[in-house]
Amino acid sequence: MIEALAAAGEIIEAVGELAEMASEFVAEAGEVFSEMDLDLPVSFDESEMPSEINNVFEKNESFSADLDEPVSNLLEDDAVNKFGWLENKPYDDLTDEEWDTVFEGKEEYDFSDIDLFQDTERIDGILTKFTNANWAELTLDEQKEAMLELKQYLTEVMGIENPPDIEFYTEEEGSYGYFSPLTNTIGVNEVMLYDNKEAADTIAHELRHTYQRERAANPQTRLDAMYAENFDMYITPRIDFQGYQDQLVESEARAFAQQVKDRIGELS
Repeated sequence: MIEALAAAGEIIEAVGELAEMASEFVAEAGEVFSEMDLDLPVSFDESEMPSEINNVFEKNESFSADLDEPVSNLLEDDAVNKFGWLENKPYDDLTDEEWDTVFEGKEEYDFSDIDLFQDTERIDGILTKFTNANWAELTLDEQKEAMLELKQYLTEVMGIENPPDIEFYTEEEGSYGYFSPLTNTIGVNEVMLYDNKEAADTIAHELRHTYQRERAANPQTRLDAMYAENFDMYITPRIDFQGYQDQLVESEARAFAQQVKDRIGELS
């Protein structure tokens, strides 16, 4: 992260230098124009351009090359390449069908890459706490502990390398929770913990977003590439609620979490 921030600082510094060069160029051209009493036609040949103006452009003819050089040099920096910044996207060749999936999701998800119930005894032991009868008997701290256990299990099953922390907050009749990629945290609204299935759903749904983002950061499959494109063009519910619901990363996260809710129903 420190390397990434350093690289970002260098890019910002380079852009600042380029802006200063552009400003100097414009200022010098403006001075030339202001000192001249020109009555230029609407159009004219470049060869007819007054010599004073030509001198300005000749003096700054390397400006375009200078514009590219600092950023090009920075692209060689290991810290930049490590995080894939400013590189060509490896998924520019998505098919029309894949583009449709990015924004419309799929009718069904098989999750063949992940065996959610690979340790049946362990996952059933955790989800049994989320059944209607058992959840109502748990204290708030015990409910939170059950959610942490579920998070740990799903983290291992999905192979999440940098699992998020869970932060509990209080918001009257607000959302059940959220995932923040900036802080790598899953927020859970304590007020909504009366709903046992939604408590489990929140952990599974938001943790799936963690998995999607890790895959999108270094695409290895076509699905990873679609995750990346979706996050680049993410649709928020305030802009388009139906589009928000339909897009791949949201519809898939709901389908993933539904497996957990269905299993709780079976155990009840």
